[in-house]
Amino acid sequence: MSKQQETYAELNRERLRRPLQERRSKGSESKKSAREQSVTYSELTLRNRPQPCDASESAQNKVDSSTTKWRHIAVTLGICSLVLLVTTGFLAAQINWKHRGSSHASLNITDWTSPNPGGQKGCNRGLCPDAWVGFRNSCYHFWNDEKSWEDGRRTCTALNASLLQIDDQEERDFLALFTLYGWIGLSRDGAGGSWQWRDGTALSSDLLTLTKTEPDGDCAVYGVKNIIYNRNCMKATSFICEQQIP
Repeated sequence: MSKQQETYAELNRERLRRPLQERRSKGSESKKSAREQSVTYSELTLRNRPQPCDASESAQNKVDSSTTKWRHIAVTLGICSLVLLVTTGFLAAQINWKHRGSSHASLNITDWTSPNPGGQKGCNRGLCPDAWVGFRNSCYHFWNDEKSWEDGRRTCTALNASLLQIDDQEERDFLALFTLYGWIGLSRDGAGGSWQWRDGTALSSDLLTLTKTEPDGDCAVYGVKNIIYNRNCMKATSFICEQQIP
């Protein structure tokens, strides 16, 4: 083989070998780029992944949450207890008030019987019927039942008594020891009539004060502090009977 032919053959081999090297180089660079992209994506994924909380911080958060919840429960229970306490006090006051009111108008002789004030002679409670209060020569019965003035008068008459008549200051002061409210034996004959007791005696302004509360009130009701009120005779009201001791 001539020298020229050898040179030509070498050039051909060199030309064939060069593209193969270039392809290998490009393939290596492509694989390297893919590995770099994979590493970069993995780093980004790790950076974006939420970091786990510290164990002590997580426990503290749970404690704070539990404390807040129990604080709310404690406040709610405190408010409920306060409302219950106020309600109980109110109900107790109402019951006590009703009990005191009913005891003042009770027919129990133990509650109502009082020693003779001022050492008055003639007070003999043994002569009074059961559930009646004795003072001097009279027995008193304080009714809880509510009736018209006329029906109350008839009830007293059936018991050999009459509606209360206050004759003097001593009797008035005795009755002032009790909290009373009820019909008494005082009335008038129409708006222009004069106030008279059951025996026809005129009312003395020095003994009792009459307070006018109703324009058509022709019958009298005994109230606290020795004040009497006019009231419609048909209205149902409690009443007070008085029985004379022979």
